[in-house]
Amino acid sequence: MNHFVKRIHLLKERLAGKDLSFLKEKGAGEKYLPFYELPLKGAQQGAPADARERFVSLFLSYQIWRSDDELMRKEVSGLQSSLDRLLSVKGGQLKWLIAYANDQDLPAITLGDFWRGASAKAGEPTIPPAFTREGKKLIDVFMQEAKFGEQAAFAGRKEEFDKYYQKECSQVWSQFAANFSRGMERIRGQKEWQKMAEKMGTEQGPYFEFLTRLEKELGPLIGMENLPRWVRQVYQLRLSQTAEAAKQAAPAAAGPVAKAADELKKLFTAEKKDALQEGKERMESFLEAAKAYQDYRQALTSLAPIAGSRNQAFEQAARVFGDEPGTSKAPLYAAFGALAKMKEGLGGTRGGEETLTTFLSGPLKFYEIFMRLEAGCHLQSQWDSTVLSEMKAYQDLQAAQLLLSPDGPVEKFLKGPAAPFLVRSAERGYSAKKALGESISFSSSFFSFLQQREASKAVMMKSSYLVPIRGFPGEANPGARALPQRTILQLNCGGTAQTLEIFSYPKGPQNFQWTPPSCGDVTFQVDVGELALKKRYSGPNAFPEFLQDFQGGMRTFYPRDFPGEKAALERMGIQYLRIRYEIGGDQAAVRKFSAAPQQAPRTIAACWE
Repeated sequence: MNHFVKRIHLLKERLAGKDLSFLKEKGAGEKYLPFYELPLKGAQQGAPADARERFVSLFLSYQIWRSDDELMRKEVSGLQSSLDRLLSVKGGQLKWLIAYANDQDLPAITLGDFWRGASAKAGEPTIPPAFTREGKKLIDVFMQEAKFGEQAAFAGRKEEFDKYYQKECSQVWSQFAANFSRGMERIRGQKEWQKMAEKMGTEQGPYFEFLTRLEKELGPLIGMENLPRWVRQVYQLRLSQTAEAAKQAAPAAAGPVAKAADELKKLFTAEKKDALQEGKERMESFLEAAKAYQDYRQALTSLAPIAGSRNQAFEQAARVFGDEPGTSKAPLYAAFGALAKMKEGLGGTRGGEETLTTFLSGPLKFYEIFMRLEAGCHLQSQWDSTVLSEMKAYQDLQAAQLLLSPDGPVEKFLKGPAAPFLVRSAERGYSAKKALGESISFSSSFFSFLQQREASKAVMMKSSYLVPIRGFPGEANPGARALPQRTILQLNCGGTAQTLEIFSYPKGPQNFQWTPPSCGDVTFQVDVGELALKKRYSGPNAFPEFLQDFQGGMRTFYPRDFPGEKAALERMGIQYLRIRYEIGGDQAAVRKFSAAPQQAPRTIAACWE
């Protein structure tokens, strides 16, 4: 098709007496003689490259030199007949022109044109070249060269194509806008996000850069009267912004303001077929929407400083999570509120306003994600500098007590910087608070720690615990040649030993007074034959660990539990020893000390990867 059109065009130019010396330019063969290998089709397969080049050079020179007008007219007629037959094979329709334009090495419009960043992701939306100004220009030139419009048989087909093109073009641009926020996937790491955040609310940001491109491209492509409603609203809002800017810059200069007002009237006239009627009421509604749009842009400007300061990003995030959305003055809420008013002023959800407001919510979503990640980094930094740094000086029970203390660093952190981002309930304990449907990405280990901490706080607030223990004689497996003669349990507290000694009869209960700050090691001993089997529990949590081992009051020991005496026990035929106690009082509370957190998690919130 392109081959015939270009040939016809060249011949008509020559018949009109135009100089064709431009055919001598480099690359003229590819540009003005498409599919120039066709004449060589009868030659042997794989014609040499130099043969092809010689043919092209000779053919183009022939076009420049020839002067036989009658022969050229006959050639035009023959080529036109071939073109007509080819068009009839295609059913006379011209939709193939879109594929033709897409094959001409013109650039498509991509997310990378606006977002830059990393390479394209699979499935990213694009606007094919045919639906750009350059692509449409190429189609128009092609149709002009083919003179489709001069043929009555194709006049209707051209009109049909124009309608088809307008519809397809509108859908392609709308679909691109609907998926525009996928460009965020191209932005990697804190530095790139920060750089993008600096300009996100400006005309240089991707969203408003796209709207500028939209204004330049789509109106001329399909005509103002054929624009989708949401695109006309873009023109209207941007013109109102231009008028306001001109008014602010030079209140006395009516020219720019009047010009913008005239353009607005034209746009409203273009909507005469829409459900919304023209007139005073409609204009007032639009002016409200335009004012809301200005408020929205102003709120975006107020968000820009978070790009340069993590503290400001954290403060804004704390306002978003801590304030009531309906009454908050936070810029992010103000911007969303302005969008809602703009949507209402444009007619609610009628006629595609949802498309525009959804698109314009993109910069807000970007800022929301940015400030949320920055807030996570800030919280992690605060945790490092307040909780983790203070805990370095403490270990074991002292560490646990500090972690649980109502005046300790964890409690201060929860009531301080973390407070806006957490909620607490009796059933679930602590969980991440949501704002605008999202929350700070706290780590699961952080919530596990808080849950463990809450469970321990409930029982670890006493200064002293009383645990009565009644002991019973030890037992061994049937067939053992020796039985336990004595068991000893000893708790050391401040240089004083509390002891329960059992021989061949039950004894007790013996009251063990356990005071966390002063009580330490526990020694458990079983005498069998000449063996003294010992198990020691060390440190401030020694007694809780012993009680944990004897949870339920009974424990069975095996020779492997005493490696040094294993062989001797086996020689005595001992397969196991069973020791039993009855333990009451505060034993459940004391046992929980062994499960109390003694270390704070190192990572509590996601920061930039």
